[in-house]
Amino acid sequence: LELLCSYSGMSPVESFQTATLHGAIAMGIESETGSITPGKTANLVILNRDPTQNISHIQAIRFTVKKGRIVMPSSEKGGIQ
Repeated sequence: LELLCSYSGMSPVESFQTATLHGAIAMGIESETGSITPGKTANLVILNRDPTQNISHIQAIRFTVKKGRIVMPSSEKGGIQ
């Protein structure tokens, strides 16, 4: 995402849309994933900082939600669960 912003001139929000919804559309799986919508698979990254203000904040990961389940960061559990 940082590269999309740096080299293409996209805003952080545009880079998120490209990586999520537009990526899912390109792969033909937008009915399953790519946006936060009831019935879709919940794969999310929860951040400590606002990446729309500074794209490098995408590295401030608090935790990940994979298929609707919280996965703790390696610093809390000694490795990804």
